[in-house]
This record gives sequence, C-alpha cells and structure tokens, in this order.
Amino acid sequence: MSRKSWHSQRQGQIRLGDTEAGDGSARKVAPVPKAALEEGILQLLASAAEMQQRQDLDSALQLYQAAMEKVRDHGLNRKRLFTGTNKKPPPLNSRTPLEWCLHVGDIASAICLLGSPNAALKELRTTVSLERIEQVLNAGADVEYRIGPNGRTLLLQEAAEGRHLGVRLALDKGASVQCMDDNGDTALALALASAKSQAKAIVLDLLEAGSDLNTKNGQGKPLFNVALVKASPEVLELVIATLSPLTDEHREQMQSWAANSSVQDRKWSDRSCEVLRVLLGHGLDPNLAFQNPRHQGQGTSTLLDVAVQRQTAGSELLVAELLEKGAKPNLQIALQSGSMRVIEIILTKLVPMEESHRQQMASWIKTLHAQPNRWRERDVEVLKLLLDFGLDPNLRHPSAPHSPLIICAACYGDIGLLQKLIVHGAQLDVKNDDSDTPLICAAKNRHREIYDALKAAGLNDKYFLFGTVWGHHAGQ
Repeated sequence: MSRKSWHSQRQGQIRLGDTEAGDGSARKVAPVPKAALEEGILQLLASAAEMQQRQDLDSALQLYQAAMEKVRDHGLNRKRLFTGTNKKPPPLNSRTPLEWCLHVGDIASAICLLGSPNAALKELRTTVSLERIEQVLNAGADVEYRIGPNGRTLLLQEAAEGRHLGVRLALDKGASVQCMDDNGDTALALALASAKSQAKAIVLDLLEAGSDLNTKNGQGKPLFNVALVKASPEVLELVIATLSPLTDEHREQMQSWAANSSVQDRKWSDRSCEVLRVLLGHGLDPNLAFQNPRHQGQGTSTLLDVAVQRQTAGSELLVAELLEKGAKPNLQIALQSGSMRVIEIILTKLVPMEESHRQQMASWIKTLHAQPNRWRERDVEVLKLLLDFGLDPNLRHPSAPHSPLIICAACYGDIGLLQKLIVHGAQLDVKNDDSDTPLICAAKNRHREIYDALKAAGLNDKYFLFGTVWGHHAGQ
C-alpha cells in the first residue's frame, strides 16, 4: 500500500492508503488527525530512546532517521517535536529527544535531530563539552562554519569569549587564524580586546599559529593600540615582548595612550596603573607632560601629578615606580590632593630636603583655614607627616590671628598633633594676635586632654591669685 504526503491545504489530517479501489473507482480514505500522527512519531522517538538505553545506538539512529523522514514528509514542526513538546513518553519523561541524546552521549543521533553537523555545531557549542564538539567536528562539521553573532566561526567565537581550550580545539582542526568576522576582526583582535583570564594563553597560541600583531582590527586600529586600551597587563607584556624591539610608532602609541588615559579617564582603574607601570619598564617617559583641559590656565600636567590625584588602589605603586624612573615630583600638588601614603612616598624620595621643598611645605599652611576648628581631619594628618620631615614647628598661620601651630593644635583638639609639636621643639609660651595662649585656647574649646598635656609639658595654669585658666575660660 502506497502512502501519499500530507497536503498543506488539509492541515491536521492526512490520507493514508490507496486513493483508488481495485475496480478503478474512488476509494474513501478516513482522515488521520495531526495529533494522532504526532503521537505516533513520539512513540517512535521513545523507541529510539529505549534502544539508546540498551546501548544499541545504530538502531536508535535508524529510528530517529525514520522519525525525521516522517516529519519532513508531512510538514510537521520538527523543532516542537524534537526539542519543545511537553508530551514525552517514557523513557524520555521530562527530557526532549535532543536532551536525551546528549544525556546518553549519542552525538550521531543528536546531529540527525538537528539536521546536519553544521547545525549541530551551531546549536550545541555552548551546551555540551568540548569532547562532544570535537565529535561533531569529526562527524563532518565545517570548522569555518559561521556559528556565532557577527558571522563568527568556532575559533573567532571562542577567542572572543576567552575560552582557551575551545581555541586550541579549533586550531587543531585546521581553523584559519586569518579568518575575520563580519566586523573585520580576527581571532587575535578579539582575544586582545576580550580581557578574559585565559587571554594570555589564547594570544600565545594564536601567535604560534601565525597570527600577525602588525595588523589592524575591524575599526582600523593597530592591534598594539587594541592591547594598550583593552588587554590585561600580562597580555600587554606578551605583546611587547613579541614586537620587541619596539619601533618609534609603537612608542608614539604608548605616549599617546598614557596622555589620553590621564586626561580622559575621570577615575583610573587598577588596570590603568598596572599598564602604565608595564610601559615605564619599556621606555615610557616618566616625565611625560600633556595639556590637561580640566586644569585650564595651570599649564601642563605630568603622569606623576595625575597619579597623585587619582587615588586608586594601584596609584601608590605607580607613584613609587614613576619616582624610581626619575619623575620629578610636585610637592604642592601632593600636599593638596595626595593620600597620606603617596605624600610619604614623595617626601621620602625628597630626603634630604632642599630649602625649596621646605618653602613648599610652609606655603601649604596658607591653604588651611585661619580658624583651626574648621580644619579637616586630613589637614591634621598632613601636618603630622610634615613635622616628621622637617616642617618648622614654630610656624604661624599667615592669616589673622596668626596663631602658632601649637595654638592651632590646642584649638583643634588633636592630642597626636600637639605631642608631635612638643617632641619637635615647639615653643609653648606663645600667643596669637588675640593674646591667647595654648592653655587658654584649650580651655575655651573645652579640650581637657590637651589642657592637661600642656600643663604636663610645663605650662602654668594659674589665673590671678586663686583661679585657673580652665576654671575661668572653660566656664564662660
């Protein structure tokens, strides 16, 4: 008995059997509902799954091929039957036929269900192990087949996503390192821009396979520039070692990136600092100067100036590296905006102090408010640091009431600053323009600890015959 295909105009029904009787007259054929036909195909798929359970993979493949033929012949929804239907008889249960094939490791049947090795490569790349992907490639999938976004092959996609073993597999199967995606990017360009943890191993394999660093990416940018902007510091080290000795063009790109990064990045990342340290080791000028549009009218900035001002985790190491390579520090900028550790690094580098440096420290006092009780905590910490590096402890604030630092400490109430001033030889019996002594200021601001420390240092707190400075001024 022959079987006719299901006609598109009779969806939901299919005519089975001969259309003519033996005497030539028309024979009536009972319509078969589409649901019943799909149920029969599902039973066929379940039988294939049973064969897989018994490890009879050849029989399972024949059953899957028969099911595929039925689906094609009758125009049924292949994807819904094989990957999306909710009706799954045992032993499929909650799994689709494709999921079951992958569960038992029957890649040949999975390829059958997906239509072709290339279709299987595209569908399964992100869902199965590399061992399974290798089986798909061995079954005839084209390693140069476009499986990813922007027309990417297996090699291109694995490089972009930073999967070293996937890149290694594609190369072993003959993938070309010269192949480009729709954007014009090679695997090397994608790997350099990915900044993934395995990027170094990927770049190394691609270079060994013949990739050329002296080319450009799809946007027309040299790959060395891509590495400067995107790659991790360790990958950049590999790139520089491969290109060594660097050309003048490479050095210009280094200088340009360093200047642009300093000007454009509002907040440096740890990567920015680490990359600058790498470049310093390969000839970057530590005193590189550039126009900073944010500091109009203030001339040029240097890498060290910016490193001092950008307080990121890697700034301190970068400052130390710049100083080691010969960068000239601007102490005034450091005192204004640097962290305590950065200021200490710079001050240590400047020892022994020149007179110009002492003058810069004294000039910084002018930036402090004339009323010490309006100082910031940072101001006090910087003062303590400067005293350890030779700041005159008897300096007076340049603004009225021209208080000596010892009186400023008494007004502010920081016992650590007061003790440093005393240790470094500050005079205690001094007054400001208002005739206030350190004891009077401590009493007026009710800093009892400061008051007692000044008494212990030798100051007399008697007030006229029977009173005390504290009793008179603290009670007002």
